[in-house]
Amino acid sequence: MLHISKKIYSSLFFISFLPLFQSECWDSLKGGSCYPGFFYNCTQCSKCPENHYIDRIQTFKNATKCKKHTSCNEDQIIDEPGTSTRDTTCKCRDGYVYDSSSESKCIKTVETTVIQITNTTTPLLSVPAADEASFSPTTICAIVLASTGGAIFVVVVTLLIRRRISPKRTRELEVDLTEPKTDLTKNINSNRVSLCRDMIQSAKFWGVLKDGGVYSHDEQEKCQNNEKSKSGANSRLLDFAVKNVDKINKLVDALLITGQEHLARLIDENAIKEIDAKKYSNWKKHGSPPKEKIIFNFYKLIAELRITEELAQYLRQNCNFSEEDYNLLGGKTTDEKVDLILEWCLRDPSRIKCFAEALENAGYSKHAEFLSV
Repeated sequence: MLHISKKIYSSLFFISFLPLFQSECWDSLKGGSCYPGFFYNCTQCSKCPENHYIDRIQTFKNATKCKKHTSCNEDQIIDEPGTSTRDTTCKCRDGYVYDSSSESKCIKTVETTVIQITNTTTPLLSVPAADEASFSPTTICAIVLASTGGAIFVVVVTLLIRRRISPKRTRELEVDLTEPKTDLTKNINSNRVSLCRDMIQSAKFWGVLKDGGVYSHDEQEKCQNNEKSKSGANSRLLDFAVKNVDKINKLVDALLITGQEHLARLIDENAIKEIDAKKYSNWKKHGSPPKEKIIFNFYKLIAELRITEELAQYLRQNCNFSEEDYNLLGGKTTDEKVDLILEWCLRDPSRIKCFAEALENAGYSKHAEFLSV
């Protein structure tokens, strides 16, 4: 008895809320076995209103709903009228074609007008003398030849101008590097081209590198064999240098010993750029751990700026750089000084900021930016 009461209660509950579901039945309930042109409306088969047709719903199996017949656009006419089971189909009017970008959009066909050039055509240009102007084949040929001749003239003049500029540019690239440059950035391209050539001419330079065991005889021959291609030879030297920061410093030291201070400064700048490109591209792929970035920035700093006693003194006085740490710097090489200061900074990240302030105080604001993480 209790079971029957529950069923009656459920039925009454459903009937009381039936009006709320009627609108949803129209669109979403599964269809029944109705005759064509009728749809299943919850409890019965109903016919679609006038100007509507049965449309199958792909979401539910056997589900249907009524859709209004399609209205043809102004540029279309009815191809087949709609029925209770089929939508109206349209086609383009005469003089219209379907647009390539839309199957339902018609566009007007472009009429091609052929103009016959004769003495009896409609006047194209009015002149004060009231004579009819016309373009004969001879006139058209003259216009085409004049346009072509003008284009050829412009090309010839452009080539002549470039040819006159080229020797001047070549002379700029062959600038003498025996004197130090006050502004290396303005001559960076010409200096890079001539860098390896000047090194090859210095036997003492090669001796210093080979005695230090950082540059082999084979590498020297590769650079000398590329003398005709100075930029290629220069790239070989830079590739050798950026493999290890120690090699950068030894390369710079060799230049300083042989009296080529301006080239020593130049290789510093070029090596910085090469390191930047390789390191940062690798970091973009694999991420950049803060510690690795700090280490790289220190080496980047040292490749362009040597740690001076003044900077170390500032660290000792303002950044809690201990007397013991300061004394350890005495007699150390540049790389050893960097390692000591780097180790000191990594003990406490706040010291990095203090070292950046030391650089700012010494007038090296650009280098202080290297330490930002």
